[in-house]
Amino acid sequence: MFKKLILFLKALNSNRHPGEIAHAVCLGMILGFLPKNNALWYILTFMYL
Repeated sequence: MFKKLILFLKALNSNRHPGEIAHAVCLGMILGFLPKNNALWYILTFMYL
């Protein structure tokens, strides 16, 4: 749990564009709310790998 929190804080403090971090968080939320046996879940997962 703390390891993921530390990685998240490092990502926020990096010199990346803020849109990249926001995009990753939004994609993670979408995949978290979709049921795993949904075809859209698999399409989104493989499209962004």
